[in-house]
Amino acid sequence: DGAEKYIVLIGEDPEITEKLSDIDLLVIDAEYFSPNDIARLRENGIREIYSYINIGSIESFRSYDTDFEKYTLGAYENWPEEKWIDVSAPEWQACTASRVDSLVQKGVDGFFIDNCDVYYYAPKKDIFEGLTVILKNIRSLGKAVIINGGDTYVTAYQERYGSAEDIMTG
Repeated sequence: DGAEKYIVLIGEDPEITEKLSDIDLLVIDAEYFSPNDIARLRENGIREIYSYINIGSIESFRSYDTDFEKYTLGAYENWPEEKWIDVSAPEWQACTASRVDSLVQKGVDGFFIDNCDVYYYAPKKDIFEGLTVILKNIRSLGKAVIINGGDTYVTAYQERYGSAEDIMTG
């Protein structure tokens, strides 16, 4: 991306917007920020804003977590508020697409995707294909996609297709 000054602030609330300025790339959990908060960050000199989004597990503090309990695959070791999710479930894919659309409408430039290592936890064909559906959907929006925690999946994807450009930018 070429960002010289970047900051990752996952877990911060919108009040942080007044304290940030002159940053090339900022990663926030934009679910908790309004479109006005995003606009204010831009006015303060934040050039690119990416949103954190968890696609491979559900988190107990999210408003939708109980809707997907039936799709959990198991406990996420060392993260007591999370459980791995079956990314092949069409309902989870639809929820993720809806969350992504909402974040795009808020004005984010890209996504910091977490927990694609669900494929490491459950290296099955349907999990691989579920991640692929979700990531291709996000990439089709023309936004940047940075994958965190997915080396097993990305390696398998590159081995299968020769490149990962259609699922990620970094």
